[in-house]
Amino acid sequence: MAVLGELLFYSGFRRATLSDALQNNLAHNVQAEVDKLRDSEFAAKSDEELVALMVERCKSTPLELKLDQSQGGADPIRLNVQDVFGDRAMVDGFRITKAIPFDGDAVLFELQPNQFDLSPPRGEVRGDRVIVGMEVRASAAAEAERYINEQVADIQKYIGWQADAIAQHNAALPGAAMMAIQRRRANSDKASEIARRLSGGG
Repeated sequence: MAVLGELLFYSGFRRATLSDALQNNLAHNVQAEVDKLRDSEFAAKSDEELVALMVERCKSTPLELKLDQSQGGADPIRLNVQDVFGDRAMVDGFRITKAIPFDGDAVLFELQPNQFDLSPPRGEVRGDRVIVGMEVRASAAAEAERYINEQVADIQKYIGWQADAIAQHNAALPGAAMMAIQRRRANSDKASEIARRLSGGG
């Protein structure tokens, strides 16, 4: 038997976690988005309008599986297995899979949430689908189906854990946006004041 795909929602020890990504968005990306606004647009909008604009641009959306659009597959294959005597033999088998479309950023499948367990699900992300599956002997097809159902349940569990963190991040966005807006307004006012003092006869 061989499971398909790599660990999902697993950042390892040297890669960014979901918390890292969300904190970076609040600490840096919000300010960057504010600073990218044209001077005319920034000056024409109220703080409240700018906050709403930044929230829309910087908010995160959790993954959502479209389980009702899932597609199952069972392809006959030949498996190289080891028998009880230690000899290798070719036997009939199946590659049994379930391909599930999803909405959201596929990068989220690579980010470990704050809450996690020691058995993250496995799967392969291809475009807008996540594929879960196993290669088994023909006699073990039922075991593969149980495995797939368990993995899908675990994927949904991890998506739920991510969704909690994303909701907290989105709730913090208005405050982060307002701070970034006020910082730009203060810098603009300071720049104008310096220019005014240096203008004319001095």
